[in-house]
Amino acid sequence: MGLLHHLLLSFFHLMFVAMDVLVVMILVKVVYQRWKVPWLRPFANMVNPALTYIITPISRWITRITGKPPTEKATLLLLIFSLWISRLIICGLF
Repeated sequence: MGLLHHLLLSFFHLMFVAMDVLVVMILVKVVYQRWKVPWLRPFANMVNPALTYIITPISRWITRITGKPPTEKATLLLLIFSLWISRLIICGLF
């Protein structure tokens, strides 16, 4: 049980790192859209395709459920909220 437990912990730590990277990507996009910081432009352009790839299925899922397409801000908020909830659930398990 010791090896399996440590492998699961390692997997969850890597998953938390991926979640943190996703949140940083969202923050870069939001900060650039809000304040137009010139040095963030290359990072925002680099982040846009990845976030679009992630947000598109979520938007389609929300549209299927509600019948109305969500705004990009609402989709980003839902994504951040779901990441936070999944982090709390995983931390509660271990």
